[in-house]
Amino acid sequence: MIDTKYVVKVACIWVTILYVICFVGIALFSPLRPLFMEYALHTRMDLGVNNISFVTFIAGLFFWNIITALGVALYCYLYNSIKRHKDTKNDPFITTLAVLIIGIMIGYLVAFVGGSDGRYEGVRTSGSFMKERGSSMMQMGKKMMDGGMMMRQKGQAHSDDEMMQKGREWEEDGVRADEEARDMMKRGENLMQLMK
Repeated sequence: MIDTKYVVKVACIWVTILYVICFVGIALFSPLRPLFMEYALHTRMDLGVNNISFVTFIAGLFFWNIITALGVALYCYLYNSIKRHKDTKNDPFITTLAVLIIGIMIGYLVAFVGGSDGRYEGVRTSGSFMKERGSSMMQMGKKMMDGGMMMRQKGQAHSDDEMMQKGREWEEDGVRADEEARDMMKRGENLMQLMK
């Protein structure tokens, strides 16, 4: 018999250590994220902006501890419930092999069934939405730059330093909005190209 509470505690401590290492690794070396997606999760797509914050750290830590606790509790329940045959010396090896084979078969079945072209429609739609949103942001950025330039010119005409400063700030905000919009449009285009 396995002591379920003890094993769940140990597993949660283990996953917490692993999660902290992963979170810090991604925070310090953000290029690891697409490599992890490609080689560990077998997918490649533009993931947008890194969302590394205290809130995402706590949420992810909670999420992974719940998954680990449930998974280990299920393992302990199954281990304690399934009767062992004392006459079979290779029982753990055979069981592990059987679980691997069944898992591989289920994985390929899911991949095969989910292999229709319609599975990426939501991603394509997101890419199209990002392009449209980027275009709207570019227009807004242009208007902010134009408004800032007009305000700055009025400030110069009336020798109003405060108005000139506000005009410069609007222009800078417009330039930033324009850059973000171009980036969003590029990501949307990449997402659409990736799903073709």
